[in-house]
Amino acid sequence: MRKARWTIVALIGLTVEAVAQAPAPCEDLARLRAAANEARKQVQRASPSNLCASYLRLSWADEAVVTYAGDNLISCGISAQDLDAMAARHRTMEASRHDTCSRQLPQRRASLPEKIRY
Repeated sequence: MRKARWTIVALIGLTVEAVAQAPAPCEDLARLRAAANEARKQVQRASPSNLCASYLRLSWADEAVVTYAGDNLISCGISAQDLDAMAARHRTMEASRHDTCSRQLPQRRASLPEKIRY
Protein backbone atom coordinates (compact mmCIF):
# COMPACT_ATOMS: atom_id res chain seq x y z
CA MET A 1 0.00 0.00 0.00
CA ARG A 2 2.85 2.35 0.83
CA LYS A 3 4.44 1.71 -2.55
CA ALA A 4 1.17 2.57 -4.30
CA ARG A 5 0.96 5.90 -2.45
CA TRP A 6 4.49 6.87 -3.44
CA THR A 7 3.81 5.86 -7.01
CA ILE A 8 0.70 8.05 -7.12
CA VAL A 9 2.57 10.95 -5.52
CA ALA A 10 5.40 10.55 -8.03
CA LEU A 11 2.99 10.48 -10.97
CA ILE A 12 1.18 13.58 -9.73
CA GLY A 13 4.52 15.33 -9.28
CA LEU A 14 5.61 14.47 -12.81
CA THR A 15 2.27 15.63 -14.21
CA VAL A 16 2.48 18.96 -12.40
CA GLU A 17 6.07 19.44 -13.59
CA ALA A 18 5.11 18.63 -17.21
CA VAL A 19 2.25 21.13 -17.09
CA ALA A 20 4.54 23.79 -15.62
CA GLN A 21 7.04 23.31 -18.44
CA ALA A 22 4.46 23.56 -21.22
CA PRO A 23 4.48 26.98 -22.92
CA ALA A 24 1.60 29.30 -22.18
CA PRO A 25 -1.12 29.26 -24.83
CA CYS A 26 -0.67 31.91 -27.47
CA GLU A 27 2.80 32.87 -26.29
CA ASP A 28 3.67 33.59 -29.92
CA LEU A 29 0.78 36.02 -30.20
CA ALA A 30 2.12 37.99 -27.25
CA ARG A 31 5.59 38.02 -28.85
CA LEU A 32 4.18 39.18 -32.20
CA ARG A 33 2.13 41.92 -30.53
CA ALA A 34 5.20 43.13 -28.66
CA ALA A 35 7.14 43.27 -31.93
CA ALA A 36 4.30 45.20 -33.59
CA ASN A 37 4.13 47.66 -30.68
CA GLU A 38 7.90 48.23 -30.93
CA ALA A 39 7.54 48.83 -34.69
CA ARG A 40 4.71 51.30 -33.94
CA LYS A 41 7.03 53.19 -31.58
CA GLN A 42 9.73 53.28 -34.26
CA VAL A 43 7.25 54.86 -36.69
CA GLN A 44 6.50 57.58 -34.15
CA ARG A 45 10.22 58.27 -33.61
CA ALA A 46 11.30 57.94 -37.25
CA SER A 47 12.82 60.81 -39.13
CA PRO A 48 10.97 61.86 -42.30
CA SER A 49 13.58 60.15 -44.46
CA ASN A 50 13.12 56.82 -42.61
CA LEU A 51 9.36 56.99 -42.17
CA CYS A 52 8.48 54.82 -45.15
CA ALA A 53 10.88 52.04 -44.07
CA SER A 54 9.51 52.21 -40.53
CA TYR A 55 5.94 51.96 -41.82
CA LEU A 56 6.95 48.96 -43.93
CA ARG A 57 8.37 47.16 -40.87
CA LEU A 58 5.18 47.99 -38.96
CA SER A 59 3.10 46.66 -41.83
CA TRP A 60 4.90 43.30 -41.77
CA ALA A 61 4.69 43.03 -37.97
CA ASP A 62 1.03 44.01 -37.86
CA GLU A 63 0.15 41.60 -40.66
CA ALA A 64 1.87 38.79 -38.73
CA VAL A 65 -0.31 39.55 -35.68
CA VAL A 66 -3.53 39.55 -37.71
CA THR A 67 -2.59 36.36 -39.56
CA TYR A 68 -1.57 34.51 -36.38
CA ALA A 69 -4.71 35.67 -34.57
CA GLY A 70 -6.88 34.51 -37.48
CA ASP A 71 -5.17 31.12 -37.64
CA ASN A 72 -5.44 30.60 -33.85
CA LEU A 73 -8.78 32.26 -33.20
CA ILE A 74 -10.26 29.50 -31.06
CA SER A 75 -7.13 28.28 -29.28
CA CYS A 76 -6.21 31.84 -28.25
CA GLY A 77 -9.75 32.77 -27.28
CA ILE A 78 -9.95 35.70 -29.70
CA SER A 79 -13.45 36.82 -30.56
CA ALA A 80 -14.52 37.52 -34.12
CA GLN A 81 -15.08 41.17 -33.14
CA ASP A 82 -11.51 41.47 -31.84
CA LEU A 83 -10.15 39.94 -35.04
CA ASP A 84 -12.26 42.35 -37.10
CA ALA A 85 -10.90 45.26 -35.04
CA MET A 86 -7.31 44.04 -35.61
CA ALA A 87 -7.95 43.74 -39.35
CA ALA A 88 -9.53 47.22 -39.49
CA ARG A 89 -6.58 48.72 -37.62
CA HIS A 90 -4.22 46.96 -40.05
CA ARG A 91 -6.10 48.36 -43.07
CA THR A 92 -5.94 51.88 -41.60
CA MET A 93 -2.22 51.50 -41.00
CA GLU A 94 -1.73 50.19 -44.55
CA ALA A 95 -3.49 53.26 -45.94
CA SER A 96 -1.23 55.53 -43.87
CA ARG A 97 1.84 53.60 -45.05
CA HIS A 98 0.72 53.90 -48.67
CA ASP A 99 0.14 57.65 -48.35
CA THR A 100 3.46 58.24 -46.59
CA CYS A 101 5.52 56.11 -48.93
CA SER A 102 3.91 57.46 -52.10
CA ARG A 103 4.78 61.01 -51.02
CA GLN A 104 8.39 60.01 -50.35
CA LEU A 105 8.97 58.44 -53.75
CA PRO A 106 10.65 60.82 -56.16
CA GLN A 107 8.35 61.92 -58.93
CA ARG A 108 9.44 60.51 -62.25
CA ARG A 109 10.24 63.23 -64.71
CA ALA A 110 9.73 62.69 -68.39
CA SER A 111 12.92 62.46 -70.37
CA LEU A 112 13.48 64.57 -73.47
CA PRO A 113 12.59 61.80 -75.97
CA GLU A 114 9.32 61.17 -74.10
CA LYS A 115 8.44 64.86 -74.34
CA ILE A 116 9.08 64.98 -78.06
CA ARG A 117 6.90 61.99 -78.90
CA TYR A 118 3.48 62.74 -80.35
